[in-house]
Amino acid sequence: MRDRAAFKESVRPILEWNFQRIIVGHGEIIETDAKRIFCEELRARNLLPTPEGV
Repeated sequence: MRDRAAFKESVRPILEWNFQRIIVGHGEIIETDAKRIFCEELRARNLLPTPEGV
């Protein structure tokens, strides 16, 4: 990934969505608790944006 800061900003609006499922073109479908899992994966890769103003 060339621009981690840009990625973090681009994912910020997605984190405002209320979602429970992620369907991807590869791998397994996440049927429940997808937002928590998504955030955990971003955090593990240091890609979770920090709250604004921090």
